[in-house]
Amino acid sequence: MGGFFESKLRVAVTVLLGLVVVAGLTILALKVILPQLHHTSATVSLTSQPTAQSVVANFQRAGAIPALTGFTMQPVSTSMSGLVYREQGQTYDVYVTSPDAAAYSAKKSLDFTTISSQVTALLKSDGLAVARTDLSPVTPAVTYAGDTIVCRLGGSQAGQTASYQFVCLAKDSITAEYTAIAKLLALYKKAMPGDTLNFTLANRTYAKEGNKQSALLSLTSADNHTKPRMLMFGAVDNSWEYITDINSGTVNQGKYMISNAALQALHNPKYGDFLLKQLPQ
Repeated sequence: MGGFFESKLRVAVTVLLGLVVVAGLTILALKVILPQLHHTSATVSLTSQPTAQSVVANFQRAGAIPALTGFTMQPVSTSMSGLVYREQGQTYDVYVTSPDAAAYSAKKSLDFTTISSQVTALLKSDGLAVARTDLSPVTPAVTYAGDTIVCRLGGSQAGQTASYQFVCLAKDSITAEYTAIAKLLALYKKAMPGDTLNFTLANRTYAKEGNKQSALLSLTSADNHTKPRMLMFGAVDNSWEYITDINSGTVNQGKYMISNAALQALHNPKYGDFLLKQLPQ
């Protein structure tokens, strides 16, 4: 009887040890395989997401937009490489520039309807759809939005020459622009607590020279009766302050003349001539 039970015990122990070994090997295999599967899945997810650069490159492919056949690619200027967009929940638009842009022109009549329909079809594969349309006969435009990217197609006619501009940027850059503008507006409201700003579009330009920085914030409104603002901010060693509104002067020949008070503020000795060099030409 003792031999029988001892034999049974040895068999049970052997089976148990076998199960432990199998379980250990299974866990080890999962530890090796699962991270690889996760890495592969993450890689596929990342590579499948379009970027502003890839969308513009796709737009520039030969034949991607048939109606652009015969057009010549043009150098892209700052005025062509930006777009206006309003983030959800915001009360004003922002203008943001991007290095990912393309421009084409030809001695033809502007056919924005055809071009925009072909661009709309092209961008559908990247998950972008029409978000805003401006069918102005002079400068028509269509804004496209996806989960992470915003693009804009614009058109213009100058004499016998038709031009099209296409620009894309990441939505993150738009969010960052709102954050930067909000900080500047907070400085202005602290310096001028009794002033009420009324604007629908904000455009920020930035410059840096050594330990000096500047930001010129242009605020315009759809209301033609509201005077536009051009608020200058400066910083030395990253300590920001509001300087002046360079549009605070009188109007001369259709242009706002800078006031003596604003000029005096811009001549702050700690900035030297740095702020003066940032004035629009």
